[in-house]
Amino acid sequence: DLILPIPIVGGLTSEGIWGDPNVLPRDKDSGIEDNEWCYWGGNPVKGKDGKYHMAICRWPESTGHHGWFESEVAHCVSETPTGPYKITRTIVKKGHNPEVMCMPDGTFALHVMNSSVYSAADMPGPWKRIGGMRLDSRGFRPSDRMGSNLTTEFRPDGSILLMQKNGDVSISRNGILGPYKVASIENYSRSTGYPEDPVIWRSRHQYHAIYNHAQDRKSAYMRSLDGIHWKNEEGLPYDVSTTFYTDGTRNEWYKFERPKVLQDDIGRVTHLALAVMDVSKGADKGNDNHSSKNLVMPLVTEKLVSIVDKAPLDASTRRINVLI
Repeated sequence: DLILPIPIVGGLTSEGIWGDPNVLPRDKDSGIEDNEWCYWGGNPVKGKDGKYHMAICRWPESTGHHGWFESEVAHCVSETPTGPYKITRTIVKKGHNPEVMCMPDGTFALHVMNSSVYSAADMPGPWKRIGGMRLDSRGFRPSDRMGSNLTTEFRPDGSILLMQKNGDVSISRNGILGPYKVASIENYSRSTGYPEDPVIWRSRHQYHAIYNHAQDRKSAYMRSLDGIHWKNEEGLPYDVSTTFYTDGTRNEWYKFERPKVLQDDIGRVTHLALAVMDVSKGADKGNDNHSSKNLVMPLVTEKLVSIVDKAPLDASTRRINVLI
């Protein structure tokens, strides 16, 4: 109930675009898609130019969904958060599941599935590999393997919080390369449905995480005051009924994965980005009418509440003025 209707940019159409009837008609200018490439994942970031950028992975549609094993990471840009996003260049020749961090010095850092990290002064690049993330499992796990589907966020003290695909949380006090020391495990509420694909962010007062249940085609939300101890909440952040346009038209995508968020200057989430498919992964064989895209949806933004009164509040205070 926090997902708002998607604004229509280029018009709803069923002509000249891929997709089962359940995702037609749709606006191909919402997010990023075309007939030549499969797109998957990527978090929108507001650049220094005031435009919205994503590092997005893609691979030729002719190879089907499982062509992702050879995916590249490309840069795309849009005038608005919801799109249309246009590709400018390939920035990593081979990489998957990218996520971008806005660094304190004004640069950008990009990490991908094999724990490689790239840096750039601006989102379009050029991007340079600066090393790989390292993990210290501290005996919590039998392996120090970082794994895939990583998500990161800064803590107030400048350290970096990292959540892995399995929900384990680690902290680096030595920059983005780490080492990240495991701080908590078993944070998901259940193990059924193959939970994965977490995205983590921090608003003014707490941390938030959404993760995906790939087999159930559902999602879950949890929150934390310190980023280490998590409370899972009831309800679904998104499911197959989520996508609808401002005129009421609905699309029912078969798969939603790789949730990412766009944050404003004070950490509030304003948009949710999802990789979506019209059919199951196995049904997308390549050179057919099926594919995937990245979709960006506006959200109800968390309200800010502050006390206007300058005088201290005590037992004698009769009236408190609040600004929402």
